[in-house]
Amino acid sequence: MKRKRFRAAELEAERLYRSKVQATEMELRSELDRRRWEMVQQSKKSISKRLDNISARADYADLLQKFLAAAAEALCDEEGLVAQLCERDHIRFASEWPAWVEIAAPGGSIELSVEYGNFSGGLLLRNFDDTVRVDHSFEGRMERLEDQVNLVLTAELFPTLVAKPGVSGDE
Repeated sequence: MKRKRFRAAELEAERLYRSKVQATEMELRSELDRRRWEMVQQSKKSISKRLDNISARADYADLLQKFLAAAAEALCDEEGLVAQLCERDHIRFASEWPAWVEIAAPGGSIELSVEYGNFSGGLLLRNFDDTVRVDHSFEGRMERLEDQVNLVLTAELFPTLVAKPGVSGDE
């Protein structure tokens, strides 16, 4: 009888021990996930800072012209296009605007808005009544690419956690 009670107590102790170990492992995993997510967020802030630096580069005007050409092509069926630049870019490039439009949309007309865009760089192109738009601002592009950026950052920061596409363990 004593032996059965001892065995039952032993089993209960083992169950309790496993339960505590499992709870601790879950807490540690949770903390690790939280820290990983913080690292991803810090990396995204770093990307935003790097985007700010792009506007200081000599080839930034070329980038804006490519954004304008891509947006104009996407809205080629729309009439009365209006573009917005952030205040810094508007001041810097307003005098070059007609030449940019001639390159981006030969024979077309894209007005440069006197209102500044509320973004750090890039441009926004919309139709006159603002029902259709192409957002090539840095913030708009980051927002559209957020899932991909998160995936790439996670894969780069934590390669053992992310399964590589096309690779499986049963080969």
